Amino acid sequence: MNKEEAKDELIKVLYSQVMDLSMMSKIELGDDVIAEIKRLKEIINFRNNIDKLIEQGAELARKHEELRDEILNNPDTPQELKDIIIENRIPDDKIVDLTGGKRIKYINPDTFEIEYE
Repeated sequence: MNKEEAKDELIKVLYSQVMDLSMMSKIELGDDVIAEIKRLKEIINFRNNIDKLIEQGAELARKHEELRDEILNNPDTPQELKDIIIENRIPDDKIVDLTGGKRIKYINPDTFEIEYE
């Protein structure tokens, strides 16, 4: 267990003890204390989500590099595709407009549905 995990475990123990004591003693926590607990939990959850996103991003980058190397080292990969990967851009004459010239107004992040202007 590292220092961060030990700190999290201590917080959980103390939190549960405060809840148990307040219930057994029939003492209510003040609204300000409850609000502060909620606020701090939101910060912790936000940071945990950020950490997860960073880990996922690093994993995707690693997989991207593996796939890139696999494609570039494959003797059957056409040279044109290798050039596109190395230059990290698609040549203008290879770009296809899938929108039919319409401008995209909004993309729903949940369903990936596209709304056009």
